Amino acid sequence: MYRWSCCSPVIWEPSTTMRRSTFCGQAWAVIDSVHQPDKVIPQLLEMLREGGRRYNQGVHRLLSDLASSTIFLRPFPLTFASTRPLQLGRRPLESVMSAEIGFAVVGLGMGRHHCKAVQNAPGARLVGVCDVDAERLGPAAEEYGCKAWSHLDELLADDEVDVVNIATPSGTHVELALQAVAAGKHLIVEKPADIRVDRIDALIAAVDKAGVKAAGIFQSRLDPLNRQIRDAVAGGKLGNLIGVHGHLPWYRKQTYYDGPHGSWKGTWDMDGGGSLMNQGVHTVDLLQWFAGPVASVMGMFGVFGHDIEAEDQTVALLRFECGAIGTLFTTTCAYPGFDQRLMLYGSDGSVSKREGALDGWKMLNDEDGAQEAKMLESFGAKADKKSGAADPLAVSFDGHTQIVIDLMDALREGRDPHISLDSARHAVEIINSIYESSRTGKEIILGGGS
Repeated sequence: MYRWSCCSPVIWEPSTTMRRSTFCGQAWAVIDSVHQPDKVIPQLLEMLREGGRRYNQGVHRLLSDLASSTIFLRPFPLTFASTRPLQLGRRPLESVMSAEIGFAVVGLGMGRHHCKAVQNAPGARLVGVCDVDAERLGPAAEEYGCKAWSHLDELLADDEVDVVNIATPSGTHVELALQAVAAGKHLIVEKPADIRVDRIDALIAAVDKAGVKAAGIFQSRLDPLNRQIRDAVAGGKLGNLIGVHGHLPWYRKQTYYDGPHGSWKGTWDMDGGGSLMNQGVHTVDLLQWFAGPVASVMGMFGVFGHDIEAEDQTVALLRFECGAIGTLFTTTCAYPGFDQRLMLYGSDGSVSKREGALDGWKMLNDEDGAQEAKMLESFGAKADKKSGAADPLAVSFDGHTQIVIDLMDALREGRDPHISLDSARHAVEIINSIYESSRTGKEIILGGGS
């Protein structure tokens, strides 16, 4: 007999569905006074006994049914007895709250970054890796000291796996992720979440229905400097934003696109494009994250330096809903590869950064330059900044580690990950619209951003 004294912070607003629910793992609860407590409490207890995914879905339904009731948020202890331990998915609640969370990585190209990220995240455990290539699979499993699976079904059947990291070719992301969701696994999906927005939307719907968590890989949003820039824009420090520009002059050898592990790159079906979709997707995401939704785009692309199907250089004009006009340039032809540049110009201030370092912070109200000096001291060029300008594997896995930690925190706190799939879809929509504009010669109107 398990005696539980626990419960869940439930945040709810009248005439809306529940916004957040979670197990705290501690002996207190947030449940509330309602018009029908004799009906609600037994239902809640049953949901708690069922645990995890079914609990979350049940509370959504319950609170929707009670939309006409008055719910006052008031903590009080709730103790009940159960013949079995509470579960989060297939795992006991207590193990999720106090022990390691199990991860498995699918795809061992960029997936190696995921492996390192998991092993460097406190509270995470790399259960195993999965790849169809035996020459990759065996050495990776030995290096990371974990299980090896050659088939996804084997991975999904393993109860030690709580989270599946999808790091396969971009055009396969949603297909594999849907299988993981059906098995009750949480997700981390490498960028882009997929190459088609309709597929990403289908995955978002499946994730919501299953009650699991899913995070995208746009780790640049978690960078402290990028958060400072976004806060400055949102806080009006730059005044009226007039220009938003991204420049990605990178370089890739032809061998990057060749061979058994490169032939999918630079293709429409598997890569969704070339320098823009694969390399430039982070730049696009940051531009719309800084400046807000993109209203329309015009673009041109071509193949200039490689034997590939899609493109290795793209140029675009972006009109933002805030009124700013932006430019975007991506290429993998610029030998030897130079740092990404981002510039935001406003009526009261301007910011520029090179790769991960700030190189300009000019504000109208900073006449003595004190603000800029402080920002440059904190975020100026540092020798340890790593760039993928010439080598995709030179990029640090620190950002991936932050994504892993954030997902674990989201599981424990009952919130969405900071980089949700719903947010991650916008960059793909913008990129596909740029490609459409290039093909048609027309300005393409978009639906919005994050």
